Amino acid sequence: MYLSSLLAALLLLFAEPQALIQELLLKIDSASYYEGVKQKKLLAMREEYARTLPASEERYDACMSLGGGYSGFVADSSILWFENAAAEALLLGREDLYYGAMLSKAGKLNSAGCFLESAQVIETIPFERLSREGRANYYNQLSGLYHSLYMTHPPGSSYRLEFTKRYAQYSDSLLSYLDPASAQYLREMEKRSGRAGNTEEALRINDLRLERVGSSRFADSYALVMYDRNAIYRNYMHRPLSDHVEYLFEAAISDICHANRNSAALRFIELYLVSVNEVAVAKRVSTYYYRSLVKYGSRTRLLEGLNVSMRINDEYVEMLRHQKRIINHGLWLLCAMFVFIFLVLAALVLYIRRVSRLNAQLERSNKVAHSYILGFFDLYSANMARLQNLRSRINVRLRRGDKDYVLALTDPSKDVAGEELRELYAHFDDAFLGIYPYFVEKFNALLRPECRISLKKDEKLNMELRIFAVIKLGISDSAQIAQILHCSIKTVYNKRSEMNGKLSVSREEFQKGISLI
Repeated sequence: MYLSSLLAALLLLFAEPQALIQELLLKIDSASYYEGVKQKKLLAMREEYARTLPASEERYDACMSLGGGYSGFVADSSILWFENAAAEALLLGREDLYYGAMLSKAGKLNSAGCFLESAQVIETIPFERLSREGRANYYNQLSGLYHSLYMTHPPGSSYRLEFTKRYAQYSDSLLSYLDPASAQYLREMEKRSGRAGNTEEALRINDLRLERVGSSRFADSYALVMYDRNAIYRNYMHRPLSDHVEYLFEAAISDICHANRNSAALRFIELYLVSVNEVAVAKRVSTYYYRSLVKYGSRTRLLEGLNVSMRINDEYVEMLRHQKRIINHGLWLLCAMFVFIFLVLAALVLYIRRVSRLNAQLERSNKVAHSYILGFFDLYSANMARLQNLRSRINVRLRRGDKDYVLALTDPSKDVAGEELRELYAHFDDAFLGIYPYFVEKFNALLRPECRISLKKDEKLNMELRIFAVIKLGISDSAQIAQILHCSIKTVYNKRSEMNGKLSVSREEFQKGISLI
């Protein structure tokens, strides 16, 4: 008998909360569509009302239908249509219809949070003149009123205890007038079983109600059955809110599909979402819930949800601040990474340039080395050719007996080595400046401006520069320098001593500067 309802319950029990959260958000995003459908239905009902005759039962029924149609959508409109129904009942002279309309109005005033006005309306209804059905409605409105009153007071207060007591009394009175086969009777019995601690019976009755309603979210009263099922676990079994929260989601989704803006399930869903740290989702739900209650006009629900909404808003603001801090830290980290990458790229560019310069210098050094090798062999070959030519000339002259010519040719007093020496200097100058092209400029930078060396037009190095060029090559002994350059030691000494008086820096800095040129 209860197979279909139990199956639906099992499906809900194992439903993934995250999937239900996403489905609820999708329904919230589509809420305007469902409200549009609701408005079209209400417009059709108003058109039907316009076709009825004044002071007729058809018009009374149309007003009552519109009052019920606006129930859960716009409280003030629902109250207005119930008032119109009461006025039509007076025109008809039907006090039973009038009392029915006024009791429905009292129920909507209670739902909107107008408790005093609801009580005043109920007090105008003479209980003894009501039919059995009217008396059931009478006690239903009284029990609903005192249920709302005790829910608005904190636990343990004297008012809450008194209102709870009266709610229980009127609920018992209501049961005595209800048809045992009615849906309302089952709901009241479910609550009574739950309050008595018989939760198994309460769940059994809830299964029966679900079987009658059906497991479709679009079925009438489906949301109410799902909400009441969660209430059994929450209020009577004292389970945590997260236990069987899927029933609240089902109720809320069904309310949205029916464009019911007075959804009690959403208030508890807000609390659940905050408890599982889904603050952003809770903020979306809270915003929708608040706007729905404003449209509906429920003062009570707005006050009940105010603390929750403020808490959600505070936590949402804190979450945004936390996200802002994370973003700021991320931006700083990104900037630091950008600077690091920039520095790495700059170092890489400098390294590439340095490698390029070294490659260029290496290429130039290779070319210079090749030219020096060729120049060395060219010079050595020329000297061998000259020596061979000299030997041949001496040999020929000696064979002829021309001793005077040979003696004149080999006379040490004659400068026969001048040409070779000039050629030696030329090769040395080219080789040295090929390796150190800026030697002259950098050497002059170490001297006072008025003492800087000026070379002749076709002169690359003079004797003074050659001496320090040899020192640059790592030879500092004056005798060895004189031997290399084929000059006297005295010349080397004099040139080195004269240079000390021309320096713009100390001798230590000069020696260091020579090595760094």
